[in-house]
Amino acid sequence: MIILSRGRSDNVTTVNILPDYIEMLVPESEKHLYEAKYPNPILTIPDDIMGLGRVRNWVLDNFKEKIIIMIDDDINKCYCISGLHARNIKDKDEMLQIAKWMKLVATDFEANKAQIKSEVEALCARFPIYE
Repeated sequence: MIILSRGRSDNVTTVNILPDYIEMLVPESEKHLYEAKYPNPILTIPDDIMGLGRVRNWVLDNFKEKIIIMIDDDINKCYCISGLHARNIKDKDEMLQIAKWMKLVATDFEANKAQIKSEVEALCARFPIYE
């Protein structure tokens, strides 16, 4: 999981809903600005790689991981919509659990579907859609 950012060292909101160990990817020339503001590990990309599409392609070409979740830097919450109800998700542990499920679905859904189903049902039971 990596937070992509450029030119927003003073206003990255995604760090508020994810743990400090989630890496951030920023232009080389901006690294010092992010390091001064955030405890997250800061990785760099060459300054001349511009545009979200080119940045995402650079990540895919340069990271060895099979699965990479790239996240925007301006997220302040996620929504869970079930039935007629929507719920904000800001809890860091819940966000990581969702990322874990995404990885399991992407790597081998058939082998993991029972585990994912069970864990999603347990989470949903905490937040009933009808009250």
